[in-house]
Amino acid sequence: MATYNTVIKKRNATNNGWDSVLPITTAENVLINAEGDNLATHFADFTQQIPYAVTAGSANTYTTSTTPALPALVTGVAITVKIHAVNTGASTLNWNDKGAKAIRNPDGTTVASGDLASGGVYTLRYDGTNFILQGKGEVKLTGDAADANVLSGKTYYNTDPKIKRTGTMPSNPSQTATLQITGSAKPTKAIPAGYTPGGTITAELAPALAPLIKKSSIIGGITGTGPSYAIGDALSIVLSLGSVPTLTEQGTASYSSNFINRLYFYAPNIETTPRYIIALRHTNYDLYIVNMSGSSANWSVYNPAITNGSGSYQSMQYQCMTKNGYLYYITTRGVSELHRLQFSNGAVIRSGTNIAVAGNNYVIYSEDTFIYTSRYVTNSTNPNTIVIEKWHPDTLARVATITCTIPGTRDTWESGFSACVDSAGYIYIGYNTCQSGYSGRCCSVFWAYWENTLWKFNPSGGNHIATYTLGSKPRNSTPNPTGMANGYGRIGICNGIIYQADRTNTLRSFNSSLQLTGSAGIVQGRADGEEIRNTLDGKIQVGYRVFSGNCNLVSELGVSPGSYYSVYDIIYMNSQLAYGVWQYSSSSAYMYIIRHAYKIIN
Repeated sequence: MATYNTVIKKRNATNNGWDSVLPITTAENVLINAEGDNLATHFADFTQQIPYAVTAGSANTYTTSTTPALPALVTGVAITVKIHAVNTGASTLNWNDKGAKAIRNPDGTTVASGDLASGGVYTLRYDGTNFILQGKGEVKLTGDAADANVLSGKTYYNTDPKIKRTGTMPSNPSQTATLQITGSAKPTKAIPAGYTPGGTITAELAPALAPLIKKSSIIGGITGTGPSYAIGDALSIVLSLGSVPTLTEQGTASYSSNFINRLYFYAPNIETTPRYIIALRHTNYDLYIVNMSGSSANWSVYNPAITNGSGSYQSMQYQCMTKNGYLYYITTRGVSELHRLQFSNGAVIRSGTNIAVAGNNYVIYSEDTFIYTSRYVTNSTNPNTIVIEKWHPDTLARVATITCTIPGTRDTWESGFSACVDSAGYIYIGYNTCQSGYSGRCCSVFWAYWENTLWKFNPSGGNHIATYTLGSKPRNSTPNPTGMANGYGRIGICNGIIYQADRTNTLRSFNSSLQLTGSAGIVQGRADGEEIRNTLDGKIQVGYRVFSGNCNLVSELGVSPGSYYSVYDIIYMNSQLAYGVWQYSSSSAYMYIIRHAYKIIN
């Protein structure tokens, strides 16, 4: 039954009526807002009323109860508690058996040991998941600076707001300075550790270097007063090896082909001296290798032994490779064998393993750590195959035999094949040949043929994984296109770029996917003028021209030794050095101090 206000009355002073006294009012009948909420409802709302209690239970696992009892644990309800035991870590509160809920800091992190002190009074408000400490007021610092990171004498706080720290970083003056380059030495300035307000360090050339700079050119603030050369100028340069020996025959010539025919070189870097130069000369009987280092360390190798070799004729394949102070080459006396010649003393290591004579054997350029040789295997049916032999660079032990299948049908001109290997072991094979005609002994037969194709193979060989075809023409009586010369092209590699020089006096460059990246004209200087040689300064030489990058012409070796001389071989070493061997007659060749006309390209 509803309870209503009760009015108490008493007789008035004249006892002829009744006076009203203050009413006795119940909480249910006292309204507190316009919405009709009464005082009793307000007392029962724990989100508006914050009761007080003392905790029980154990440290970290607290319990408490209030009267009246908490009807439900709802979002926003709050309680003020006095902690009876300090916490030692993460803690919970169970209020009137409504379930233990975690006590968290205002930022949501778990309370740490000692955050709830024994006897401490804390207000907690339930956020629907955890009890959140209200008004904790704690300051947390998370700095990571050390004393050495703060300027000396300056103070700071790191992670503890109660401890003031003092920096120790030195304070230095401005570092402004001028460094002058006067010669080969590299001027330096030491910057002290610590703070500096900045400054400017200026590098400049010494005025005394002006004569070394091209006239009117300004480098490092210095205007050159040296010689003035223009692109296309030809300079006469005297090149020598200190005291250059004159190379003549080292035996009695039996045939007119007895002359020095190849030059090879090695130097650990461009500035190294002496630079070792190898001259190869072979006759129908003997093979000579002569070192010309510009010192008394000259040596020669006479007829290097060949395992199971027989016969008097010994030859050497001209396509050799220099690497790490050695010359790798194939020599033949009945059978072929891979040799390694040490530049510094002429010591020879032999593979001791015969390489099949069938087909021409070459040492091919490679940019990985191994040595590779290649040979063409004739086959009665197509496709043909190229066999790549992989050798250990120190022991010359055979590491692997790799067979690459060449698709299509072609005549068996094995000399038209050449190969190279990149730093990852991928194999690139090119076939470029041009034959303009043939006349038989008993009857005249005319035919012409040419082809120019490149293939890429996995390090394990097999079928090709990429190809590039520049063109081809089947063998027939139709002449080859104008401008083609009889012979064979070659491919090579330098700094990951694949190069091919063909019989149309054209050099081409390709990326590792055999996509064409550049082309340039070349000049045939000799029968194997398409050979692509790697130079000391990371360029390639084809004939008498030198290229870098994607067929960028950088140097041209102009040779004009005279009407009674012919240059049989010439090698470019760097922008200031080249060597050549000049044939004087059909039976001998000489290497003097070379006066070399050098054409400036850029």
